[in-house]
Amino acid sequence: MIISSSIYGQLTGRVEYKEEGVTFNIPTNWVGQEVEQVFIMGSQQESGLIALITHPAKNLKELQDTMHLGLKEGGVTLSLNNNLKKLSNTMVEGMYEGVIDNQKVKGNAVGLLNSYGEGVVVFSLINPDLFSNRTLQIGREVANSVSFYAPQLSNNPSNGLNAAQVTKDLGGNKLIYSESYYSNTPGGGGYERSKEINLCPNGAFTYYGSSYLNFTDPNFDPYRKNGQSHGTWKFIDQNGSVYLNLNYRNGSKENLLVRYKDDKTFLDGGRYYLGDVTCY
Repeated sequence: MIISSSIYGQLTGRVEYKEEGVTFNIPTNWVGQEVEQVFIMGSQQESGLIALITHPAKNLKELQDTMHLGLKEGGVTLSLNNNLKKLSNTMVEGMYEGVIDNQKVKGNAVGLLNSYGEGVVVFSLINPDLFSNRTLQIGREVANSVSFYAPQLSNNPSNGLNAAQVTKDLGGNKLIYSESYYSNTPGGGGYERSKEINLCPNGAFTYYGSSYLNFTDPNFDPYRKNGQSHGTWKFIDQNGSVYLNLNYRNGSKENLLVRYKDDKTFLDGGRYYLGDVTCY
């Protein structure tokens, strides 16, 4: 869904993703980091949360249609609560309300078109009781700082990885992801994400967390009760990169980009730890 690149840790100032062809500013006194495929910004001095996600829209109508849909993924539900406003031929703004991990939020979103590829939507969100013009201002500030250019593709995007090697490294393991951020300002917001993917030696998998099946707890998994997996897995080589290919029982398919950095494993930008696999 979102900006996918290789940064791991908190950043300040100007951020650039050469392979995606996009740059943007992190506001003063704010820090940012990539959480899976979402770029999140927070501050210890100001309340609120800023999130950058990508979208595939190629024209203004497609962008408007996309923003009308809102956002629903895992513990995030955001719905448009007013008419969209056209800011320019490449920018649209709307007001949103919803919840993030059971916390109510309110704010705006500015969608931007990118003539070179995927565009970006900038969400600026805060506890409804703390909502003010500052919430709108800082979201627009980030949106106005976004600049697109022709992507500068890496000569070796997978760092020499191939599907056979990654299968040997990761197959037969549990992949565990956990990430959280909370501002210490009142109503500052935050997030929590946890996932686990069991890659069973027989080619079956189970996925708990924000997946297509959206089972967060094995105890409430109907497939598990019937001794079934969620589908089959394999690592594939595609366009010079390696992906974890998940084929779900319900017909859905998912490809997660695999990267190694400093002996750490990343899927779609999120760091995963290896654990003992749980299969049945």
